[in-house]
Amino acid sequence: HPFRVENLTDAHASSFVKIADSYGQQWTGDLLRAWFGGGQPAFAYGGVQERMQWIAQSLPSLCAKLHATGSAGAAAARQLLDLTWAWTARNISTALQLSPASYRAEQLRGLANPLAAILTAATATGSASTQDLVIGYIRKQSDPVTMLALSALRAADKGRPDGDDAFGQLADECAARLRARLARPRRTDGDWSIQLPPEGPVGGCTCNLCGTLRAFLEDKSRRTFKWPLAK
Repeated sequence: HPFRVENLTDAHASSFVKIADSYGQQWTGDLLRAWFGGGQPAFAYGGVQERMQWIAQSLPSLCAKLHATGSAGAAAARQLLDLTWAWTARNISTALQLSPASYRAEQLRGLANPLAAILTAATATGSASTQDLVIGYIRKQSDPVTMLALSALRAADKGRPDGDDAFGQLADECAARLRARLARPRRTDGDWSIQLPPEGPVGGCTCNLCGTLRAFLEDKSRRTFKWPLAK
C-alpha cells in the first residue's frame, strides 16, 4: 500500500507468480481485490479512464504470461480476469442507463477496447467460463449494447486470435440485432410517433404526467404539444 492493479504489468508476472504460489489462491484473490479498490468507486483510487487504458493495453499480455508459468500463475490469471470483467460489467451497466443517447454511445464506445481485451485475454488463457459470462451478459442487455459490441469487434479486428469463438459469437449477436432492426416495418409518411421502451423512466411509469407525455409521443399525427408544467 499504496498499490493499484494498474501498476501490475507483464514485467511483474514471474515475481507475482512466486507470491501467489507461496500464499495460495485465497490470499492472492484478496490481494487482487484490494488492488482493484475493494468495491470503492473508481474515482477514489485513480479513475475510470486509467483503468480502462490498463485493461486495453496490459491485461491480455499479463494474463498470457501468468498462465504460461504454471498452475499458480494460471489460477492468478483467472482471478485477475474475473475481477476485471466484474468491474467492466458494472461500468457497462451504468453506461447503458445514461442519457442522452449520444452521451451513452460515447461512453459505450470508450468501453469497447477493454471489452475486446477481456475476450482476448480469456482466449489466451483458455477461460471459456469468462467468455460465456461476457457473451451471456451482452445477450441479456437492451438494444443500445449493439454500439458497444460493434465497437469491440472493430477494436479487436486487427489483433484478434485465429479461430476465436468468443468474437465469432459476439459478431453473430450483433448480426442478429441488426437483422431485427432491418426487419421492422418502414415508418409511414406522416407518422410522428415515438415508441418508448416499456422498462424506461416514462414508458414504465403509471403517473398522470408520464401518461400525458406517453400519449403525445405515441400519437402519429401530433407534432407539437404545449404543456405548462409547474416544475
